[in-house]
Amino acid sequence: MAIHADAHIHLFAGGYQVRSFASRPGVSINEAACYDSLTRDYNVSAALVVGYAAKDWCAENNAYLTEQSPQYDWIRPAAFVAIDSAPAIEDL
Repeated sequence: MAIHADAHIHLFAGGYQVRSFASRPGVSINEAACYDSLTRDYNVSAALVVGYAAKDWCAENNAYLTEQSPQYDWIRPAAFVAIDSAPAIEDL
């Protein structure tokens, strides 16, 4: 079977909160675990996981991706950096 890479995904601790399936009342999805099962089914060896933290509900997304990265070898994280001000050294 061919090895694949996913060009761009987002992962959020509680799922994407704006009009998504994961944000429906009573729905609880571990997106990283779900995607992990898909990586095995479809032989995906890497995914660029793009951080997003511009809204209050996902402000801790970079920290979440930092926690997930060691657990899943296919995660290639890219942190969110706001462009409205220079980032702090510790954020980088």
